[in-house]
Amino acid sequence: DIKKVQAGTSTPVAGAVFLHTMPNGSTKELTTNGSGEITITGLASGTHKIKEIKSPDGYQLNPNEVVFNVASGTGKITFTSGTNSLVTQGTKDSGDGYATFGDKVNPFNLKITKTNEHGKALKGAEFTLYSDADCKNVVDTQISDEKGLLTFKNLDVEKTYYFEETKAPQGYRIPVDENGKAYVHSVYVSATPQTNTFEFTVDGIKYDTSKTSGNVRLEGSKKDRVVAVDITNKTTQLLPETGSNGTILLIGLGVAVIAFALYKSKKDKMISK
Repeated sequence: DIKKVQAGTSTPVAGAVFLHTMPNGSTKELTTNGSGEITITGLASGTHKIKEIKSPDGYQLNPNEVVFNVASGTGKITFTSGTNSLVTQGTKDSGDGYATFGDKVNPFNLKITKTNEHGKALKGAEFTLYSDADCKNVVDTQISDEKGLLTFKNLDVEKTYYFEETKAPQGYRIPVDENGKAYVHSVYVSATPQTNTFEFTVDGIKYDTSKTSGNVRLEGSKKDRVVAVDITNKTTQLLPETGSNGTILLIGLGVAVIAFALYKSKKDKMISK
């Protein structure tokens, strides 16, 4: 009896394909049913091998091959290797064997889009990902590209990550809270692909598969989930780049102020006369 479950749970996984290699070298593909089970009867004596060759969408393939022996005469099953890939294994009183395989959920990606307050993509924003709330254990560091995009890949589900902007693009400032500290964001994901359940929590707010738009949203598919977050930088008080709209506005404002001052001065003189 073979059973397939989601690792760390008792949730059965249907649709997993196993390859059974028999003592004579012949093979047969077997697929777990709706209860995540396969039952093989009439096993010949000798060495048998079982290996998962295809996992359902949303799960990682268990790469380990399990080997067991069927005793001649008694038919008793004894596992000989590969049992480290099993959740449980053993032999019943009848001599029949059982093995439970656990498959991990696929990792997810965290995608950040960096823009300014006018929606312009910002290149060169550096973000750091941590495994602890104190932001001391660095997992990865990424820098936004020309489209303002950066991605932290292959993150584990059921594990909280923390991320913050550690360097702003030139001419911009890192967003800070009321205490002047850089915002530290958090992300946590839990998933059960068999039931198409995917929940993600960003900065304490929980979302599910229905959240596919907005500044926080879910992208990708059951096989390859992406938590997407948009973060905005505001322009600093430094002068904008030469030739930009900001420069034109500043020049225009300066001219207006000077013209008003001259007009007021001239009017004051006329009144005094």
